[in-house]
Order: sequence, then C-alpha cells, then structure tokens
Amino acid sequence: MYCTNCGKKIEEGELFCTNCGNKLNNEEEKIEKEEVKTNDSQDQNLKQEETQENDLKQEEVKLEEVKNDNVIEQKPKKKKINKVPFIIIGIVLIVLLIALLIVKLVVFSPKNIFFKGINKAYSNISDKFDNLKSNDNNKDKIVNIKTNTTINLEGNEYYFDSSVTNLFDILNELEIELNETIDNKTLNFDMSTTLSNDSGKLSLESYKRDNDSYFKLVDIYDKYISVPLNIDTNIDTISNEDIDYTIKTIKDIFLKSLDSSKFEQSKDVISIQDKDLEVSKISYLINSEEAKRIIEKMVIEIKKDDKLLEILLKNSDTTKEQLIDSLEELPNMIDLDSQDIITIDVYTKGVLHDVIAYDINIKGEDSSVKLFFSKYNNIEEIRVLVNGMAMLNITTKSLDNNTSETTIIALTLTANITSKKTNDETNITIKAKEISSNIDFEENLVIDNSKFNLNSKINVDGEQLFKLDVNTTYEINDNATLKNINTNNSVTTEEISDVELEEIFQKLQENKFVSRIMNSLIENSYSYDDTYDYEY
Repeated sequence: MYCTNCGKKIEEGELFCTNCGNKLNNEEEKIEKEEVKTNDSQDQNLKQEETQENDLKQEEVKLEEVKNDNVIEQKPKKKKINKVPFIIIGIVLIVLLIALLIVKLVVFSPKNIFFKGINKAYSNISDKFDNLKSNDNNKDKIVNIKTNTTINLEGNEYYFDSSVTNLFDILNELEIELNETIDNKTLNFDMSTTLSNDSGKLSLESYKRDNDSYFKLVDIYDKYISVPLNIDTNIDTISNEDIDYTIKTIKDIFLKSLDSSKFEQSKDVISIQDKDLEVSKISYLINSEEAKRIIEKMVIEIKKDDKLLEILLKNSDTTKEQLIDSLEELPNMIDLDSQDIITIDVYTKGVLHDVIAYDINIKGEDSSVKLFFSKYNNIEEIRVLVNGMAMLNITTKSLDNNTSETTIIALTLTANITSKKTNDETNITIKAKEISSNIDFEENLVIDNSKFNLNSKINVDGEQLFKLDVNTTYEINDNATLKNINTNNSVTTEEISDVELEEIFQKLQENKFVSRIMNSLIENSYSYDDTYDYEY
C-alpha cells in the first residue's frame, strides 16, 4: 500500500508511514487491498482471456492446417510430364522439313522432272519392243506355215458393169495355198504358192539361199530361174542388245549434255481426251547455238565410249579414226544463222509430278511441226500438227485387260479400231469414214488358233459398194527343215533362150487354170466400134 501523505510505498501491516510518520487508515488499506485484488483479478481474467484467445487462435490454425492437409490429400497428385516424345516428334518434323526441301529443290527440280519424263517415255517404248521380242518364240527356229485361203467378193451392179462383176466371179473361184518354211536365224526360206480353180492349178516355187533367190514354175519350166539379191553375206548383224545399248547410251548422253540453268517451269492448261487439264510444264529450248553446244558435248562423250564406237563401226567401211573425224565435224554443220527453234516440253500433274504428256515443237521461219504424246487414265494419245493444223490424231483406250479401242483421225478420214482378246481368239473390228466423199468402210477380223476370217464392206452414201470375205485356215510347225535344192540346175533371166521362152508361154496357155481365166477375160471384154456418126 501507499502513504496517503507522501505516497511512499509501505509494507503491509504498518500503522505509520516509515517515511513521514503519518498514521495510516486501515479502511483505506482495506479498500486498496480490495482494489488491488480487483485489479489483480481483472489482470488475471485478462490474462486468462488472452490465453484462451491465443489457444483458440492456435486451435483455429491447427484446424486450418489439418483442413489444408486433408484438401491436399484429397487432390490427385500431378504426374510428371515426359518431354522425350515431344523431342522425338520435333526431330522428326525437322527431318521431314529438310526432306521436303531436298525433294522440292533436288528431286522435283525442273531438270529432274524433265529427265524423269524423257526416261519414262524411253521405258514405255522399250517395254513395247521387249514385249514384241518376248512374244517371238520362233526367232531361232525353222518354222513352217501352211495356209489355205478362199475369197468371196460381191459388187453392186449399180456401180460395176457385168465385165467387172464377172471378174469378181473369177476371183471367187480361186483357192490360194501357201506353204512357207523360213529359217529365222539365216532368213533363208522355201515358199510354194499354188493357185487353183475348178479347172486346174498353177504352182510357183521360190527359194532364198544366202545371196540369191530362185524361182520355178512347176510343170512349166524344169529349171530354177536365179535372181541375185546383191546382199553382202559378210554383214555383221547388229543384235537387239546392240540396238538397245546404242539408243539408251545416246539418250543418256543427250540428257547429260543439257544445261541445268536453261530449264523453265511454268503452269499451263492442255487438252487431253477433249478435257482441259491444269498441269505443270517443264520446257527446254534449243536454238542453233544451243544445238551446237549440245552436239559438241555429245561428241566428247561418244568418243569416250569404245563399245558405242564399235557398234557404230559395224557394217561400215570407215575406220575408227575416220568415224571420230566425222563426229567432230558435226558441230560445224550447224547453221548459226538459222532461226529454227526446237522446244521439248514435259507435262506433269499432282504433288508427285506424275508425267502425263510430252511434246516436241519444231518452229522455223515459215512453218512449224508439233508432235504431242500423252498417257493419262490408261488412254494414250498421239497428235501431229503442221502449222497449227491437226494432221493426225490417234487415241487408244484400254477398256479392260483384254479390250482396247483406237480412234484415228487424219484430216477428213476417221477410223475406229476395236481389239478384243480371249483365250481362244482375237477379234479386230475396223470402221472408217471419209467425210468429203461420204465413203465408209467396215472390216472385221477374227483370229483363232487355226484360222482367221476377214469380212470387209465399203459403202457410198450409205449404200454398199462391194463386200469382201476372206477365209483362211493355217497350220504352224516350229520343227521344220529347208529343202535341198540343186542350184546348179539354174539359169539367170538373161540365160533363158528364145526357144525356152516360147515353150514356157506355150505350156502356160495349155495350163487349164490359166486357160480358164484367159477365156473368162476374153468373154467379158468390151467390143468397141471404131466408126461413129456425128450430128452437128
């Protein structure tokens, strides 16, 4: 407690102030004590409230932490992203972009597209010749072919008088027998041709042996008539392999000689199968100066190829040095003042630049020639234009694996050819029409394993002019032999005497086949009156 007089703090229980001696009041002390107690109680309460508040806050914090922990535990854990696939994809995309750039600048460069087109054209032509050669199974054999042919010819009497129609009757009586044996390796052959009718027959034999040919009229003249062929038997025949090598090598040398900077690429529209197509065009222009440069480069490359020079020297009287000298003179033969220009165009379509057409334009000062070829959707088309005018147009369509249709337009002539093959036969139908004269022609040819029939009709203004049917049967034997003929018993045409000639004509007149034909011609010949009366 404190002194009420001096305010000094005094120990509890003191009656007088130790400082000033003032007597202390117990009631005040009691009040002070109560106030102190009250203050202490309030302080204690405040401390308890603060403690409780702090406890509550701590509880709330703990609850919040627990709550947050629960929320965190309830949330799914995020997976780690694997970046490796994205890196791989990125690398692949970069490689693709580089590849596309290479394809665009190298593979699909104008030069390479042009080369692709020329090589494709060469391959197409080469394949066709290879197919022909592969189908020739008898190229090294001696083959015998026997045929028998009859004719039925009918003419419209409105256009032909009786003398002509009677001549048709003579032809209809004919039977033609052909027996031919040919050695495909040496090209020597035996051939027997027999013409016969109801009255008799006439036979002619012919032979080829190396450098000479021989003829014999059977039962008319007993000697062979010799006719020299003037063929050099020492000819070194150029093989198919040599031809293939020569064409391919010269083609490759020509392409190699072209200047990469001179290729031009542009967009164009061309007509194929009567439809306009948007295409990409690669062009190469050759004027007189460029032609000389190309030939100079080609000569250099040809001189390096010994095999090509050897093939070119076959069947030639020149030496290798003379051949090279001739080649070196070729560039000097180009007229540099010439205004002629050759343009080669290759047309492509699509992203991959599929080659669908080619053309060659030769343009001079006063004229131009254009050759166009296309193959698109299994349809081949060839056009020839002179000074811009269509002179020839050939279109071939593959209707299926066994059927094709060809249309030929040549000025005023139009022809359609349909070819259909089966296992047993080939059927070829030809229909043609000449517009200016209104003449149309129809022909049907059927070929099977033992015969072929040809039926032809010609109409004028829709009316049949004449009709021709040819029926032929044939046999083929690929294991034949040539005859041994006595060439010593032969004479040249100059060695036949007048007496022998007279005998030949006499026997021909006595031949029943010949006499039948001669009598028919005489009976149907015209009689002319040399005397005419004229009225004025």
